[in-house]
Amino acid sequence: MTDKDQTNDIGFNKCYQELLQRNVNQNFITFLLHLDGVGLCKSTKLKMWLFSGSIIGLQPKLRYRRYNMPLFSIWIGYKEPHPEVWLRNCIGMMRVIKKEGTQTFNNQRVDIKFLSITGDCPALKLILNFIGHGDYFCCWYCYLRGVHVNNKRQYLYENPIILRGASAYKEGCSEAERTKHNVFGHLG
Repeated sequence: MTDKDQTNDIGFNKCYQELLQRNVNQNFITFLLHLDGVGLCKSTKLKMWLFSGSIIGLQPKLRYRRYNMPLFSIWIGYKEPHPEVWLRNCIGMMRVIKKEGTQTFNNQRVDIKFLSITGDCPALKLILNFIGHGDYFCCWYCYLRGVHVNNKRQYLYENPIILRGASAYKEGCSEAERTKHNVFGHLG
């Protein structure tokens, strides 16, 4: 696979290329995970939530075809699913596959790598146990606090912007779980 068309696809970017170089003698398949909820009909609030994946090693035009996107889990209901209930078995299975890999027809081990997860704001809010996009501290990347101006929530630019790092994000999440209170958008 080459980037002759300069698509700047994930497979050609620096992080993925470094992953390939670090694992040059290893057989593996990389997945990008997707989470989304869609309404099934207008007359009711029946929704379908999907947890699926796409194989990064495939060319983009093949990667996003339905038959190349395995469905890991589905939830259909009138209310949002509880992520712990909905995804517990699926995530457990994925951990086993990630740890043990899988075997090909000629008994070669192939490791599975899950690189990241994407989704729309409601889906990510749900699985991250984070506040909605109209609340205070709703940005996943910074600590900008919303303010009320003329009965509307606004997010005024502040210089410098204080970004959340991965460790700060994890600490906020842990504190919210421990205290059962909202900590910079993390719900307890």
